[in-house]
Parts: sequence; C-alpha cells; structure tokens
Amino acid sequence: MDRVSRSFEILLVEDDAIIRMDLALCLSDLGHSVREAADADKAVALITDGMNFDLLVTDIDMPGSMDGLALAAYVRDLQTGCHILIISGGTHLPPADLPLGCVCLRKPLMLSDLESALSKFEANH
Repeated sequence: MDRVSRSFEILLVEDDAIIRMDLALCLSDLGHSVREAADADKAVALITDGMNFDLLVTDIDMPGSMDGLALAAYVRDLQTGCHILIISGGTHLPPADLPLGCVCLRKPLMLSDLESALSKFEANH
C-alpha cells in the first residue's frame, strides 16, 4: 500500500451523503484536512468565499448547474496547481476526456485506491 506523507487540504464534492461521509472519514483518517460540499454549486460558493485547497475530489454525476467534470475544469482554470481526483460510479472516462492532470477512479473505492491516487499527486507536487 502506498503511504502519503504529505497532508492535503481537500475539497470533497459528492451528492450522496453516505458516500461523502465515508470518503471524508477515510481521507481524514489518512491525515488530510477535508471540507465537504454536496454539489458543484456549494463547492463554487466555498471557492468564491476564499477556501484554499490543493486537492479537489469530485463525483461526476451531481444535481445543480454543473457536473463534476465542469467543476474540475472550473477549478483547473482557476488554480492550475490544484490536483483533481474524479470519482464515478458510472462511466469510466478515458484520460483524453479529463481535464489535464486529473486522475479518475471508479466507485466503489477501496482505501488502497485513494492512497495510490494521493501518492501520485504527492509525487507530482
């Protein structure tokens, strides 16, 4: 299992409350600081209010004015150095369909999946 030594400030965006709570707990247990949003609109509000984060973890399919891919593109345009992890229970997207530098994982996630993705971000920081 890959261990991440760096602590990330994470913005977690997931509309399913149970999945969001589980992911937040896993990420916190790995030593990261996590803020949660139930959809992209709430995430944009946090960003507009000045939230600082260096990793966006977002689901793709969510209610609201934009989905997770649009949110990822928004964040990528706003903060080019921010790492982005996209999670999806549905369609698996090829790398060409993702914003530059994004990693995509399929649900359900294992703790080892999260650790592996975070170690890639740490290596590229």
